[in-house]
Amino acid sequence: MIKLQIKSSCIQIPEALENRVRENLFSLIIESSNKEEPDYSIYNNDGIISILKKSDIIFSSININEAIYNLEWNIVDDLISKNGHFLQIHSAALTYDDNAYLFIGNPGTGKTSTSILLSKNGFNVLSDEVGLLDLDNLELNTFPRNYIIKQHLFSDIDIRQNQLKLMIDSDDDGKEPAYFLPINYFNKNNNLSSKKLKKIFFLQNSVEHNLQLDKIGNHESFNQIMPQIFNIEKFNQKKIIDLIKTIPCYKLKLSKPLLFDEILTQKLINEITK
Repeated sequence: MIKLQIKSSCIQIPEALENRVRENLFSLIIESSNKEEPDYSIYNNDGIISILKKSDIIFSSININEAIYNLEWNIVDDLISKNGHFLQIHSAALTYDDNAYLFIGNPGTGKTSTSILLSKNGFNVLSDEVGLLDLDNLELNTFPRNYIIKQHLFSDIDIRQNQLKLMIDSDDDGKEPAYFLPINYFNKNNNLSSKKLKKIFFLQNSVEHNLQLDKIGNHESFNQIMPQIFNIEKFNQKKIIDLIKTIPCYKLKLSKPLLFDEILTQKLINEITK
């Protein structure tokens, strides 16, 4: 058995599973651990894979992929709860030069596609899932969960043959295949330094293969951001109002950003960073 550390969570696993876990759980920040008591343990008893949290069994399956997926969600929940002092926004959080940007949208509006495209072009990804915003200094902090590449993106991304495919919960309450890719998969020099938030973008689908960026007012920005905040109950709404009064907010319409050519990609980067 070996021990691995992801932020404050220690995992004890059979040595044979080390590569699978390293590739599929917060792989940019996972490291070896000397902690005596693990927070989670994985055991394989006669083909039954069990996950223990401390000493309690929280999941069992004959499928190791399902076990890794369940473990990933438990660690996500732990990290979210331990970062409760930050405003937690369902979003992609990226930086470029000395500025940070939030890309907020419902499933299917292009958060992951936009994040990957920008990562390929010099942006750093702090998170593709949860933007952790410090409202005191407006800095975006890192939550480097792996990309979850769902089925509709398979044809647009070059995925290594040895990459593990997992079955995850789909939006229609069923199951679908997905790959968990490290957030440095597209940018090997990805930097996790916190930066001050400069702009907020609310993503929307477009029927045209183009992009359209429009500045929006405080009232619309407030209505757009509120449903995307995971821990809104911990914050006075005035703090959210102050945030959108301080940070410019935009509606960003685009279609299939991973198919953008160089001209359209550069146009998007220019619009974001100007």
